[in-house]
Amino acid sequence: MSGRIPQDGSRSKLLTILSFLLLTSLAFFLVPSRTSTSLWPKDSAPLVVRDIPVAGCLNDEIELDYPREKGCILILGRNEDEDELKSSLLSFESMFNARYKYPYCLLSDTPFKASFLASLRTVLHEGAVIHTGLVTHEQGWGMPDWMDKEEARRKMKAMGKSGVQYGEKESYHNMCRFYTGPFANHPLLAGFDWYWRLEPSVKFFCKLTYDPFRFLAQNNKLYGFNIAVIENINTIPTLFPTISEYRNDLIKKGEIQPTDFWKMFEADGWGNHGWGEPAGKDGKPGYNTCHFWTNFEIGNLNFLRGKQYQDLFEHLDRKKGFYHERWGDAPIRSLALALFSNFTQTHFFEDIAYVHDTWMHCPLRDGIGCECECKDKGPAIGEDAWYSCLARWKEINALHV
Repeated sequence: MSGRIPQDGSRSKLLTILSFLLLTSLAFFLVPSRTSTSLWPKDSAPLVVRDIPVAGCLNDEIELDYPREKGCILILGRNEDEDELKSSLLSFESMFNARYKYPYCLLSDTPFKASFLASLRTVLHEGAVIHTGLVTHEQGWGMPDWMDKEEARRKMKAMGKSGVQYGEKESYHNMCRFYTGPFANHPLLAGFDWYWRLEPSVKFFCKLTYDPFRFLAQNNKLYGFNIAVIENINTIPTLFPTISEYRNDLIKKGEIQPTDFWKMFEADGWGNHGWGEPAGKDGKPGYNTCHFWTNFEIGNLNFLRGKQYQDLFEHLDRKKGFYHERWGDAPIRSLALALFSNFTQTHFFEDIAYVHDTWMHCPLRDGIGCECECKDKGPAIGEDAWYSCLARWKEINALHV
């Protein structure tokens, strides 16, 4: 290359090019970024599930400027739940949705009264969108047509006498079955990709200054939880063997590959991680009964609508365990995630403080969550509590760090 100084014409062109490059560089540094790097701290790795989305509080004016995901707040309730639902909504609005304004989807097996909906609106943000719908037999509510209903009711009555929690309540069995499979295909949810399940009589104790839907979507995740506990084994005596057999068949066919996510739910001794259920007939570990508690869950509807998940639901439905036992949506959802997704696609929302009945989650580490007010609200589930599965979660998570 020649070392001569360029002539005037060439020099002018060179100066123009250099000026353009300088202005471009300045714009890069001065214009606010529209990517998640402007939201997540530098020491936070969004793809590592043990990390929270943000530390402390954000100025969520930046986050509020982004478009919303196709998400809804899903509520299954009845007119008689009015006071309990208003309490939940008042807390949820103040901590999150008064600012993010996601629509509400209300489902019930009986029509909502106009007075009920008007009452709910008194605690919602102005202009709140409420979609309502019925859950009918055709949409998966109640026993399937092929089931012997009298036999099922005899089984439920026997469960009630033997002390199985909610064993005799047919409506509870209906709810568990509906939330396991059919709900994702309800027409009211057809236009949504995400749902956040909200129950009556819950409270939130940390302000949310980011969008959990957006966080999950941007980080290729399918599901979020904040409580992981054990199940009553008398409600699901044959569930784990049934799903394990199904899993083994899928592996033999080459339709899925074994992952370490499954280890989250394998028993490895009494008191270590959930119940120490004995090994199965195949000699493989039994079920520790750990599951993600679905009273709080944020999930991807397209995953639940997918063929793999719906085929599993149909298989389990035919085994009659939703009524002959009291199979719940929480253990099934958890095991299905372990079958059909990667561990890193499920997220622990440590920074969302939440209570329902006597189950309470409060951030375990100092500095986690925004303006949290839960430490004096009651005993939270400790990581080392005998009924908690967070230790197991973190043990598996350590394999991915």
